[in-house]
Amino acid sequence: MMVGAFLWGGLADKVGRRRCLTVALAINCVFAFLSSFAQSYGFFLFFRLLSGIGIGGTVPIVYSYFSEFLQMDKRGEHLSWLCMFWMIGGIYASFTAWGIIPRYGWGFSMGTQFQFHSWRVFVLVAALPAITSLVGLSFMPESPRFLLE
Repeated sequence: MMVGAFLWGGLADKVGRRRCLTVALAINCVFAFLSSFAQSYGFFLFFRLLSGIGIGGTVPIVYSYFSEFLQMDKRGEHLSWLCMFWMIGGIYASFTAWGIIPRYGWGFSMGTQFQFHSWRVFVLVAALPAITSLVGLSFMPESPRFLLE
């Protein structure tokens, strides 16, 4: 995530916040999806690493993108709300994992090679907020500050 933050933060200043946020979210979505189907630990780690680069890119871009649409006197309050909802999302992810991945797990086979277990379902479900954010971002304009530069 740290690599993604360094990479995407500076790039967003040059190319545009909306465009970089769209690409970072798309990278997160694609590699989160692929990680749920990885059949080896090495591929799983590789896909999660690339997904983390996408997630790391969203963190600095979201805060700057969001703050540029706010009035100066309300900026601190609304950024605090954004931080709070980010933490609520982490709690929600924990409860979702608790509900999807039971103590002993469940799964089904697709042929002789592919085993689809409950943790894979959780990885897919965990990608849904990024997918909905990507769809919602398609209706958002570019950052006003970036357009002024």
